[in-house]
Order: sequence, then structure tokens, then C-alpha cells
Amino acid sequence: RNKTAPLLGRELDTNDDRGSELHILTNSNIITQFINEQLVNELTEQKIFVHSGSFTNKFDLEKLNLFSYDYVILLANEESEQQNLIEEADAECLICLLYLKDIIDKSNNERTFSIIAEMYDIRNCQLANRTCADDFIVSPNLISKYISQLSENKNIKKVYDVLLTADGSEIYLCLASMFVPLETPISYYQILQETLKYQYLAIGYRLMKYLHDETRFFGI
Repeated sequence: RNKTAPLLGRELDTNDDRGSELHILTNSNIITQFINEQLVNELTEQKIFVHSGSFTNKFDLEKLNLFSYDYVILLANEESEQQNLIEEADAECLICLLYLKDIIDKSNNERTFSIIAEMYDIRNCQLANRTCADDFIVSPNLISKYISQLSENKNIKKVYDVLLTADGSEIYLCLASMFVPLETPISYYQILQETLKYQYLAIGYRLMKYLHDETRFFGI
């Protein structure tokens, strides 16, 4: 169970194209009832599907048509956090990530999906770096940093509201070829100039050859 799941669903609904699909895997009857009776009526752009099962069960994962998905988001079990079983919640995420890695490795499917996993202990992210996850969200760590920054400067909330809500600015990872020619030396100033023509602002770049290299900050 994770109380941020409905909020995440609503935020996705404000950004996704009409006809997008949101698939939820859960073994909780309470969550299934909430989705079918309330959340389904709140989403206007997405079609919502509920699958019965656990993400720590490889068979349940294999039943999903994972390679038709663009993103897979793993949300940590908040009940474990409340019972001071943070390691157990993170262990469940790690198990799921290993299963997903195995499914991807054994598949001949050229198309794959991005994975974002929520964890409670930032130290466990180092263990998970060997899996196929593309990014991690360490909720307690993010929240504590957010509160710390707010305590120093309350005006920073306006910045976060712009960056982190559907009504504000959005951050995309786009192909460089959309803006500049490839295999041609170019300065970052030129990159900025080209992206501004499309009303974008370049804030960095990523070298995909370092995608899984932690020592090079995964290419960012």
C-alpha cells in the first residue's frame, strides 16, 4: 500500500495523452475497491487496469505485457515503513528489480521499458545499481532535503511548484538529434541557441554510453 499512488495517478493523468493506459498490480482488495469505485472516475485521459498479484512474484510479473509499457514504477510498501520494517520494504523492491532484470535479459524483445523504483534507505540504492532500474526515488531523503530548504528560504516553494506540478514547467530527456546535427563538434552555447528556437531550455545532456556507469554519474 502506498498513499502517494492515487496522487501519482492524478498527476500522470494531467500529462498523459488521451487513451494512455495505467496498469496497477496489487494484491490488496481495499486498493482494488478504491480504484474501481473512486480513482477510475477521477482520471479523464487514462484508461486504468487493475491486475491481481504481487510484484515480488515473478509469475505475476510475467503475466503482465511488460514490453508494451513505457514505464514501470515500483512504489514502496508504506505499511512496512510504519512498522519500522524499512529493510523489508526495500528488499521487496530489490526482489522485483531482479525479476524484471531477468525478464528483460531473457527476452529477445528489442523494445524495453524504463523503471523507476521508490526506496526508503539511500544505501540500498547502491545494491540496486546492479539491476535494470533507470532511477530511484528515496522518499525520506527527498522530503528531509525539501523541508530543510524550505526552512532556509520559504520562497523556494514557488520554484518546486513550477518544477514538480503538472501546471508548471516540465523536464524531458530528448534526443540530441532533435536540435543539433550529430557527429559534429558543437559548443554548449550553440546547443542552448538551438533549443531556444523550439521554446526549450537545455539544462544538461546525457552520454548514453555511460548509462550504467556510476563513476560517471550514469552519463549525466
